[in-house]
Amino acid sequence: FLILNGSQLIFYAAKSKELHGRATPLFVRAIAAEGAGPVHSGVLHSIFMHFPGFRVAAPVTPLEYKAVWDDFMAHDDPMIVSEHRASYLNTEELPDISAQNARITIYAVSVTRFEAVKAAKMLADEGIACNVVHLLWLKPFDLDERLLAPLRSSGRGLVVDAGHEIAGASQAIAYSLSNATGKPVRALGLADRTKCLCDPLKNAFPDALSIAAAARDILARKAGCDE
Repeated sequence: FLILNGSQLIFYAAKSKELHGRATPLFVRAIAAEGAGPVHSGVLHSIFMHFPGFRVAAPVTPLEYKAVWDDFMAHDDPMIVSEHRASYLNTEELPDISAQNARITIYAVSVTRFEAVKAAKMLADEGIACNVVHLLWLKPFDLDERLLAPLRSSGRGLVVDAGHEIAGASQAIAYSLSNATGKPVRALGLADRTKCLCDPLKNAFPDALSIAAAARDILARKAGCDE
């Protein structure tokens, strides 16, 4: 139902401070879920990243949810909180993974963060060391050293998101990271089809297997270029 309210959010709440000098601080919880059907299960944070005036976050840990609320209380902008029901069962924090001699850095958004950690372990068992950087804030998106240093070191990057890949958060972030470092960064998100868990329309967010496969493909392409 988020899109049904999109007109008021995009054309008034996000613009009111700039156009009228009056802020519209709204805390909008946009909740996605797997298995909720092809209509009400979508991850839609990319849409609101596009429009000026919004702050956009995708928390998955207890302290991150608190940090997002504290940030909302400290500002007067409308906040889009991209939640995933899978995060409600999580009680642990997710620290970044910094691997020695990492060959690739995985940046993960929303529920794919759990899968990125699993993928990193799978790749490590194969002798492929990789960094994992967890992304909470999607807008504003600060290109600080926590994000840039691992990519400069590993030389290759992969941004994974639970939303659609085309014109989505994964592509936008991949571009920003690559532009800031000069390193190649690939995006991985939902295919350009309806999001659904049911056959024959099945189109779920990237899991550990698909993330690991994408990382291997990136490294294989690098090896081919080096030959």
